[in-house]
Amino acid sequence: MSWSRRTFLARAASFAALATLLPLAGCGFKPLYGYQDDPTGGPPARLAEVKIIPIAERSGQLLYIDLRERINPLGVPDDPRWVLDIDLIERLENLLIARDETATRTNVLLRAEFTLTRLVDNAIVLNGASQVSVGYNILDNQFATITSEQDARARGVTQIGSDIATRLAVYMSDQQPTAVP
Repeated sequence: MSWSRRTFLARAASFAALATLLPLAGCGFKPLYGYQDDPTGGPPARLAEVKIIPIAERSGQLLYIDLRERINPLGVPDDPRWVLDIDLIERLENLLIARDETATRTNVLLRAEFTLTRLVDNAIVLNGASQVSVGYNILDNQFATITSEQDARARGVTQIGSDIATRLAVYMSDQQPTAVP
């Protein structure tokens, strides 16, 4: 069998990647959604018990819908155990200015500050912030510019929703399982 330099380097890289993962096997690493030993169903089931407070403004509505689809895919929980409250701030920032002093590129800056409250004792169990900056070009066609801005806003909201949902899932995975009644 003849090995070329490229084949050798490709196999060496795959062995190196495997070697970096081996130490994880003995350190207690488990996947975020690895909940086989959890009688409650793990983080996904716990996330379904989070009630999300509606968020003001259009970007807030988009974030609310995104998070609801991620953590409450079966609908709003009948008996929530946690409440997620989010303040979303949006700002537009002009980046590139042409010689005639008109902007040609803009960033949509989104910052979400969130608080997860446990309803049993009204204790704040998790809080944090997530922010993103998404740019778009200002074009000669006004409709195209509006569409670009809406698309940038939607991409930013999706990124923030993903970050918040991941943080909630990490928090839920750290909680001790309780028996299902």
